[in-house]
Amino acid sequence: MTRGAEFLHHARMIASPLQAAIAAAGGSAEFIRRVGISPRSLASWRKSGVPDTRWQSVAAASGGAVSVSDLALERASKAALVEVA
Repeated sequence: MTRGAEFLHHARMIASPLQAAIAAAGGSAEFIRRVGISPRSLASWRKSGVPDTRWQSVAAASGGAVSVSDLALERASKAALVEVA
């Protein structure tokens, strides 16, 4: 398996699109720099999810490893879980 293929395989195994985007960017510090947010905002996103106004910038920061659709699907699945509970 090539290095790029290994990364994509690993990114898909990560629990959330946000985590995959952070990994694709090279870690939290680089992700924060690319998206232009504070560490506090990232902590909030980890708890509450990525605001839809930031989906484009998260997808761009991931270099294509995460899409806007991935983030939207995560939001929809979390909403469905809340409705069931």
